[in-house]
Amino acid sequence: MEYLILYKKLFYQLTPEECEIFDRWFSASAEHREYFRKLEENVRKRKQHGKD
Repeated sequence: MEYLILYKKLFYQLTPEECEIFDRWFSASAEHREYFRKLEENVRKRKQHGKD
């Protein structure tokens, strides 16, 4: 998975092609879903502390 796609998923809108890539990656395993969940959580915490 390209990190840029994960970044865009969090902060911007994905293209239809990127969305397909992300959806396949996300649904492929519980580890992928947990990784993205933790990434979202960390981003949220940084925003709450004004580090963005």
